[in-house]
Formats: sequence, C-alpha cells, structure tokens
Amino acid sequence: MPTGVNGCKSYQIRRSAKFEATYKNLIKKHYRKNTKGREEFEKLIDDYLEKLESNPCSDELSEPEPFPGNTAEQDFEFRKKRWRRLPKLQGGARLGRLIFVVYHPKRIVNLIWLYTHAEFQEPKSRPLRKRI
Repeated sequence: MPTGVNGCKSYQIRRSAKFEATYKNLIKKHYRKNTKGREEFEKLIDDYLEKLESNPCSDELSEPEPFPGNTAEQDFEFRKKRWRRLPKLQGGARLGRLIFVVYHPKRIVNLIWLYTHAEFQEPKSRPLRKRI
C-alpha cells in the first residue's frame, strides 16, 4: 500500500470512466481556445488530487454528501468538492464540482464526476439523483 508523508498510509486515487469523460468534456467545452486557462485548471486538479491522497475526508478539502436514493453502504463515504472559481471561467462555469466516493477499508478514492454549474442551471439546478 502506498505511503504518504512521514510514512503515513495514503489513499489510492482511481479515476472512473465517467470522471475521465467529464474531465475531457469540461476542458473541451471551457478551455478549448484558452491554453493558459487549461494549464491552470489542470494544475488545480492535479494539486487537489495530491492533497486528496493523504486525507480525502478532511472538511477543508471536501464536504460530505448524502448518497443518492438508498445506495449508501457501510465503509463508504460520498463527498463533494466545491470550487468557487475555476481558472479563467465566468458565470456558472466558474463554479466547479467534483463528486467522489471514499472506501476506507482499502483506502481508495473513486473519482466519479467533474462538472460546472453551467451544465446545471435552471431548470436543471442540480444533477439528477440517479444511482451512480
């Protein structure tokens, strides 16, 4: 198992296919013509994931979320990271969100979904609560 700073065990980050697709789509939609913004965005995500490896359930890094419709299971924690300003974006697009699930016994962080509020403005003010 990987170890972090001072020999502490760290969490393994796993990127789901959904996460990879939403990451690529976010870049394509919002940073296609903005190389500097894209570089800043990619660094923001990389730096965040590095912090996530050591303590994914820190309230400074993310907030707990309720599991969608009766999908909660013991030893799993559903979390959301909220960014107030993604680099070089305006309006609802500046509000970035990352959804992930932490499985504590095996120390795994499963990245599920990355999106901005531009994708979920009225009347779709929030992603549907379907089973992920």
